[in-house]
Amino acid sequence: MARITRIAAVHVKGQDDKLVRFKPLLKLVDDRKVFLYKDVKKGEVDRLHLHERTRQPLGDGGFIGRIENMIRKVL
Repeated sequence: MARITRIAAVHVKGQDDKLVRFKPLLKLVDDRKVFLYKDVKKGEVDRLHLHERTRQPLGDGGFIGRIENMIRKVL
């Protein structure tokens, strides 16, 4: 989890740190917020935020079942 947090922090700051390189992305995308939210509907963002807050997995029953089988835990 710490690795994901570190990557997210680099993206929020928009600059490299000792382990994560962000600047190559800047060469590919002019405005990263526009890129990230392009074609995303308001309801989808709200749904992502809800699952982020509740820490519940986002996906249909088949997807969640496959993840539970992989990690051998009930989500």
